[in-house]
Formats: sequence, structure tokens, C-alpha cells
Amino acid sequence: MSEIGRFLANLPRQRKFTVRIAGLEYFKNPDNSRLLFAKVEPSEGLIQLAADTDHYLGQLKVPLESREYAPHVTIGRIPGQNPWPKLDERIGEHADTHFGTFEAAEYSLYQSTPAGYRVIETIPLD
Repeated sequence: MSEIGRFLANLPRQRKFTVRIAGLEYFKNPDNSRLLFAKVEPSEGLIQLAADTDHYLGQLKVPLESREYAPHVTIGRIPGQNPWPKLDERIGEHADTHFGTFEAAEYSLYQSTPAGYRVIETIPLD
């Protein structure tokens, strides 16, 4: 287990909470690439988990994200200009579509790399 994983595993346990996924959207990057994602509605449990994680990682001097927290599920990356013009239209059609809910029983800390995401640690919830 990594140093961060050991630290997070020893924190007071968060309670399980419900996650609701509703809507599709893009994060647009300065290089015109896009990240397609499903929006996750911010619930009290999710917001508290994010705030606690930031607080405790700050104690380890881990640099915190400067962007506003935007809970989401990454679907894919589109490099450069969007090669599929109709995709924007289809995404717009599902901007508010409810895709489902589930109970979060654990959370994972990921590392974002050019090749994709890599799970560093997974911590259970109570």
C-alpha cells in the first residue's frame, strides 16, 4: 500500500452514500481536445468525502487541484477537433438523461496518465 493509501485508510470512515448519474457533457481543453463524461450529481456524502480527502491530503503536502470539484464518470477522450460532428448533437440530447443510481461502498484514488487512469488505492466506506 502506498503512503497516501495508508494515510487515507487510517482516516475516520465515511458512510456509504448514493450516487446518481444524470447527463452527458464535455470538459474542453485548451488544445481543443475534449473529455466526454457522465455527470454525477453532488450529494452530501460525495461532497464531504471530497472535502475530507482534500483536507487530509493537504496535511501530507500533496498539491491540491485548483479547479472546482466536478464529480463525473469519464467515458472517453477525443483528441483535437471533434471528428464526429453529430456527436455534439447526441451529447446535447442526453444533457439531462438519468442513467441510474448506485450505492458507493468504496472509493479509489486514481493517477491520470497520458495512457489513461491507474488506480493507486481503494478505500472502503462504512
